[in-house]
Amino acid sequence: MMMRLVVGVVLCVVFGSAAHGAGVYKWTDENGKVHYSDKPPADTESESITVSTQRDEHTAQRMRNIQKQTAETAMGRREAEAEEAKQESEQAARAAHCEASKRKLEELQRPRAQILNEQGEREYLEEAQRAAWIRIAEGEIAKHCQ
Repeated sequence: MMMRLVVGVVLCVVFGSAAHGAGVYKWTDENGKVHYSDKPPADTESESITVSTQRDEHTAQRMRNIQKQTAETAMGRREAEAEEAKQESEQAARAAHCEASKRKLEELQRPRAQILNEQGEREYLEEAQRAAWIRIAEGEIAKHCQ
């Protein structure tokens, strides 16, 4: 929607300023009515008039302001979307870590708990080892499951 507005304003500025560069003619017809045109009449004497470009400069400045605001808004929106995506990603990672920690705690609370050692072999934990692993899992749950 905003892009359509910007394109419309740009077209008005471009074509509006082109009309000012072409020249404007003023004449009065036989009934006394004043006319203005970008082309001189063929059968009547006309006066070439100069159109002030002060309004064009004002319009150009407004256009620059609109473009700047549009760019700032788009940049702000992209930054907000990136921050939101980052937060969602972090939240998903915390949720996955939370679930993994809960599963590990459940495994450790079973009788004859076991873990995989560095060689990938199962080892049964002694009671002291199991208690230490349970404390670690509970700490991970407290950290990631909020």
